[in-house]
Amino acid sequence: MFFIAALLNLSASAQQATQRYNWKSVQIRGGGFVDGIIYHPTKKGLLYCRTDMGGAYKWNDATKTWGPLLDWVSYKDNNLMGVESIALDPNDTNRLYMACGTYTGSHGPNVILVSANLS
Repeated sequence: MFFIAALLNLSASAQQATQRYNWKSVQIRGGGFVDGIIYHPTKKGLLYCRTDMGGAYKWNDATKTWGPLLDWVSYKDNNLMGVESIALDPNDTNRLYMACGTYTGSHGPNVILVSANLS
């Protein structure tokens, strides 16, 4: 009986070993470290990431790509590209809050951005 159980276990392990996963890099068109990934608490597939100096991004589940949210920021206000925190409204999937302005000693502003039209 032990021999049959061990043989079945070995067969299952061999089957798992033959299944492969195709690993690849995540492409984000920005700079800095991705230091936070935030999942919406009520809507599956809705997620955001933030970087220390490359802005924030929203996941497009249809195309499986990250889209920039702060590409409108001018060079003069580039401090806003450092996203300290992202908060999501659990009752409104289109409302997003971002604390931006990583480097408080620099020439750029530090602000809380609020968006209600992320669809």
